[in-house]
Amino acid sequence: MLERFLQFIKKHALFNAHDKLLVATSGGVDSMVLCNLLLKAEIPFAMAHCNFQLRGKAADGDEAFVKAFGFESDIAVFTTRFETDAFAQTNKISTQMAARELRYKWFEELKEGHGFTKLLTAHHLNDHVETLLLGMSRGGGVKSFTGIPKKNDWIVRPLLAFTKEEVLAYAEANEIEWREDASNVSTKYKRNFVRHELVPRFEELNPNFLNTADQLMERTAAVARIYEQHINALRQDLLLEGENETAISTATLVQKELSTTELADLVAPFGFAYEQCEDLLENLTGLSGRVFKSPTHELLIDRTELRIREKSDSEFESISINKSDRQVELGELYRFTIENAEALPLDKSAANCQLDFSRLTFPLEVRKWEEGDKFIPLGMKGQKLVSDFLIDQKVAVFDKEKVLVMLSDGEIAWVVGHRISDKFKRSAKTQQVAYFKKISVAQG
Repeated sequence: MLERFLQFIKKHALFNAHDKLLVATSGGVDSMVLCNLLLKAEIPFAMAHCNFQLRGKAADGDEAFVKAFGFESDIAVFTTRFETDAFAQTNKISTQMAARELRYKWFEELKEGHGFTKLLTAHHLNDHVETLLLGMSRGGGVKSFTGIPKKNDWIVRPLLAFTKEEVLAYAEANEIEWREDASNVSTKYKRNFVRHELVPRFEELNPNFLNTADQLMERTAAVARIYEQHINALRQDLLLEGENETAISTATLVQKELSTTELADLVAPFGFAYEQCEDLLENLTGLSGRVFKSPTHELLIDRTELRIREKSDSEFESISINKSDRQVELGELYRFTIENAEALPLDKSAANCQLDFSRLTFPLEVRKWEEGDKFIPLGMKGQKLVSDFLIDQKVAVFDKEKVLVMLSDGEIAWVVGHRISDKFKRSAKTQQVAYFKKISVAQG
């Protein structure tokens, strides 16, 4: 087994003599066999043990066992304890997910603090196949059917070449001591159900099932690499990166005839589900204005493109503008001045605003527009709903959410950046002008 172990490491370039190794050591048979093989090969390493405080005295016994082994073998041992249940409840995740998140974060801290370059975990072929079957039960992309990678960033898994049966046989033949975890027997955990119920059934059909599944995952991983190159090329071709959002041309999407799988993987970094992409593709040309939401992003089907932006936690808070203010934040920065009408040329830019100062009641209020808001758009005589005005102006859903209104004594004087109210416009009789002018980056 030692020779195969070293050949596997060399074949897949898992680590070399210059690497500083850290072994994730639970005290179970798998990690203790890994430590034994490294010792026999005279490969230096340190151990890291996590006590998740989930099994009372048994967990404390595991910690003591690993420490004792390290002392007897003259190996450095790092240990830590986690309040795993509390972390899981606070973050509303499962205990297993909490344990995983906590331990890998700690491993990263050890890496940064002590200069480790490789983390070795004791996953074996059975774990690899169990991961495949769990992936099949959950569904997902092609990567879900590739099992556990031999190496992933700084994490390497040198026991993936061996079955659990081989690991146990080696442990017994070499009189290796280890700790048993009773939770590994309970089938209330999905992985244990797969391990104790499903895999034996497959082995009844094919006694060489583990190796057959391993070969399948090798081929699938090769296909996954080719497919990933294809998706990366699509991202380069289709994703137009803006300052605060990403756009995809709907015409190009239609032309490319992307499958739901391709679209789902294309926008996977933004967190959208396969079912959402299926809905989107089926109705691509007839859903303008519809918004799809993921846990982290929003996708708008606009008239000619899909627009994707990160969800914003910030909300514009209502502000007041006094006569003495000279600089105001209205989504963007504006300079506010009170000017003599005769000396001030008319500014027709929709981005800026000139109002009859005598008609304004200070302080002015600026807030987000609300359903039911009305004003008299410049050049009109009757009132119009702000919502209808924004539709007429073809303002996209994403942009509508950002629109602000400026009010004088409860009446809208300006839909900021779009149109002033006819009631507050400067006229031939205006003596003083309240002038709001956007400050460009160049102006500072």
